[in-house]
Amino acid sequence: TGGLMDTGTVQYYSGGWRDIGSTSGGQVTKELLPLTYPFSMTYGFARQEKSQNIATNPTVIFQTTKVTIELRDSAGALMDTGTVQYYSGGWRDIGSTSGGQVIKELLPLAYTFSMTYGFARQEKSQNVLANPTVVFQTTNVTIQLKDSTGGLMDGGTVQYYSGGWRDIGSTSGGQVTK
Repeated sequence: TGGLMDTGTVQYYSGGWRDIGSTSGGQVTKELLPLTYPFSMTYGFARQEKSQNIATNPTVIFQTTKVTIELRDSAGALMDTGTVQYYSGGWRDIGSTSGGQVIKELLPLAYTFSMTYGFARQEKSQNVLANPTVVFQTTNVTIQLKDSTGGLMDGGTVQYYSGGWRDIGSTSGGQVTK
């Protein structure tokens, strides 16, 4: 939204990467000669670099992107509860979906996201500058129990394996869905 935020760690390059410091009130200042420098911002375990001539513009701006990670059912409706992480030098927790979504401010880079739902985990890589909405969508699975003539029958108890056997339920009308 353009609001100043903390805490990012800033460096500039002059014969090597030199620390400027961490943002306070969304800013950090440093006296430098009026030249072009590469600057870097580290925020949320990610690092972005940009080069800027500070003689013509002494304000170097790094802006995050509001990233929305969604969990949708097979019909496209938002659903809960999935647990979300992103990878930046290691897996970093974002949180659990609420109303089918979780939001995180991140530098506008490419990340790998993971969604854990129903004891299973799926990963997806996405450049959040190009598309800040990361969608994970489930599939509606129908399990049927049929007799030797192909007729649906009840009395079956269904499970699936994901790190252990997980109950789905008993067949009704010869089938169960998850």
